[in-house]
Amino acid sequence: MDKTERTLLFDARSAGSLRMTGWERYTRSLVGLVVESESIVLRATDPTGPGRFVGDLLGIPAASRKLDFVHFLSYPPSPAVPLSKTIYTLYDMTWWSYPETATRLGRNYYRPLAERAMSGRLVLTISETVQSEILARWPGANVRIVNPFVEPQLPAPALPRGAAPTVGHDRPYILAVGSQEPRKNFVRLSEGYLRSGVAGDIDLVVVGRAAWGAAPAGVQYLGRVSDGELARLIAGSLGVFVPSLYEGFGYPVIEALVAGAEVFCSDIPVFREVGAEHVTYFDPTSIESIAAAVRAATSSRKVVSSGFVNPFTRERTRQQLKEIYEEIGVRL
Repeated sequence: MDKTERTLLFDARSAGSLRMTGWERYTRSLVGLVVESESIVLRATDPTGPGRFVGDLLGIPAASRKLDFVHFLSYPPSPAVPLSKTIYTLYDMTWWSYPETATRLGRNYYRPLAERAMSGRLVLTISETVQSEILARWPGANVRIVNPFVEPQLPAPALPRGAAPTVGHDRPYILAVGSQEPRKNFVRLSEGYLRSGVAGDIDLVVVGRAAWGAAPAGVQYLGRVSDGELARLIAGSLGVFVPSLYEGFGYPVIEALVAGAEVFCSDIPVFREVGAEHVTYFDPTSIESIAAAVRAATSSRKVVSSGFVNPFTRERTRQQLKEIYEEIGVRL
């Protein structure tokens, strides 16, 4: 390594997490981009280690004394790390815009640390929408974008299109993807599905982490599935629904488009950014609007334009990160 190059500690703690939400997936994907750099030191956590929390709280500040910068992707920066060294990836503004949908830990512990980080060396985020939201609240923050990337997944053995994912059950289905938590809006989705008039013939299947509470009425909940199984479920569905009230990006939207599926999602700014004209939008607060989207998904008519070309590629993400790191002297 050239002596003029700067060094960086890459906080990869969430890459080893047993759960897999957007944070963990994004961190894991970036690990693959930085792992071969001689200027970057990875810090990961054994998700089964009993002392991992103490190690993280003390270990990262200690390691940062020997390196020039620390990129915090998993959690907001420790106050023991100087702001002049911190690069912080903030995925969305849930803690401020929708605090009622955040955990108590997020509101009372992570949010103050994130606010402190707005004065750090760099703030990174994952979409233009969130960048605008951050700058509206902290106009002086140095905010840059490193988008996630989505690559085609090799599906598990395919089912006939619309066939339900349970053995011996051949009902067609629509699919929703996301953790069970309030801002994912699955309760309204299930109400819209039940009001649509097609529930007698079509199933609503939901996959994702069980976070808050039980699955709403009318839902066939499968829990977490493998990437291959998810790809198969997307390919076999009549349509993929993403009814979120708020998001920082929208992995399920792009995943479904890459797989060639019909996508129906909330009319919120970030989905307009990532889905553009290739998806069908509905009002996520209106049961009737959701019901109309469900009916549209079950019709034989194609409702969105063809010709989707995925802009969120591995090379695009790598180039964005490379340019930002090189500005501070870190070689990717």
